[in-house]
Parts: sequence; structure tokens; C-alpha cells
Amino acid sequence: MPPPVSHPPDLLRYSHPEWVDTLSRGAGVAYWGLILGALAAAAGELFPHHLPAIQPYRLAAVAGGLLLLRGVWLLTAHDAGGAAPKNSPLRWGLRLALTAAVSGGMLKAAVAVGVAGSYATTFSAAALVASAADVLGRFAFLRHLRALALRVPDPKLAKQFGPFVPAYGVALVAAAAVEALRTLPVVRHLGIASAVAVAVVTVLLLRHVARLGRALVIQTDYARGTWAKANGGGRVGAPPGTQSRTAAA
Repeated sequence: MPPPVSHPPDLLRYSHPEWVDTLSRGAGVAYWGLILGALAAAAGELFPHHLPAIQPYRLAAVAGGLLLLRGVWLLTAHDAGGAAPKNSPLRWGLRLALTAAVSGGMLKAAVAVGVAGSYATTFSAAALVASAADVLGRFAFLRHLRALALRVPDPKLAKQFGPFVPAYGVALVAAAAVEALRTLPVVRHLGIASAVAVAVVTVLLLRHVARLGRALVIQTDYARGTWAKANGGGRVGAPPGTQSRTAAA
């Protein structure tokens, strides 16, 4: 049985521990996805862009995007015991935006390796649209992290995510523009600057993501204690309508 309704309902420590644990794991996976993505962006400027074979950094970028997507998928897992609808537009919008971003990375890799053939222009255009979706998805990602921090609750941490929205946005848009217009001589030499900007903002963001991850681990322990107490010290089962460890669906 859930804990008695005599507490702020949005606090994570009163949510089902299986779900809070899913959030905790998602923060960890997203953390490593952000790291790999930033490293790939920086490494991309160290490799020649005219090689016929696929550059290693493109594979790293796709891997980083997949890790971030998996982390976000866990972080946006539906709380079966909460009031939010399972098919929330914001929840699925964030997931779809980052899915498009991963697809864009794969399209860029296909063009780079030469398998796109006559569809190279179409693939490049689709990758540009995917880059825009990536920027929007990361904006939503920061907003979601802020919302989770408020449910810890840690208003100070939640406030830290706010300034990253414009800084992260400018860095990501600059990197995407350089990638799209790299053939222009004026833009070609701005690649390193844009990659450094993304790396710096990401490093600063990682500090707060790691802090949120640690807070979620603590909230998982609190939730287990709260629910165990409400169940008379017995084992806490999965939320209604779910199975244990599958709240990420």
C-alpha cells in the first residue's frame, strides 16, 4: 500500500521507490551520454572532414546520442502512482526529439561513409532538421531536470539549470550551423570554437546532473524506507499495473 496522503504529493521520497530508482539510473546514463557527445564534438574538429571513410567521432556522437536517449527515456518514465498522464505530450515530445537527433547522427554518418549515394542531399537536409530537433530536445531536457530537482526538493539546484538554457542553446546552434555550413571558408575555421563552447557548457552542466543523480539515489533510499514503513516493514512491490524494474516503459 502507498504511504498515507499526509505529505506534499510531489516529493520524490513519497513516490514509489521502483520509479525513483529508475530516475536515478536514468540520470547516470544521461551523464555518460553527455560526456561522450561533448568528446565527439571536440574530436570531430581534429579529424579531416574530406576522408572517404567514416570518421570515428561520428560513431562516438551516435553512441553518445543513444546513451542520452536511453537516460532521458528512464528519466521520463511514467509514475504509475502519480497523477501525470502516461501519454503526456511533453514526455513523448522530449523522447521523440532526441530520437530524431540520434537519427540525424546516423544520417550524417551515412553521408560521410558514402552509402547515401544519390540521397546524400536529402540525408543532409534531414540531418539538419534533426539537429534542430536535438536543440529543442535538450531545452526540454534541462526543463525536465529542473522539475525533478524541485521534487527532491532542492530549489537551489533547480535554479542552477535555468542559466544553462540560453548558454547551451547558443553553443548547440553554433555547432549545428558550423556543421551545416562547413564548406564556406568563413565558417570552416569556427568549428573548434563552437566545439569548445559545447564542451565547456557541457562540463558545467555535468556538475549539476551529477548532483541531481546523487540526490535521486538518496531519494530512492528515502522512498524505500517510507513505503516499507507504510507496509509494516514488508517488501515493497511494484506500482499497480507494472512489473518490477520495468517502470522505464
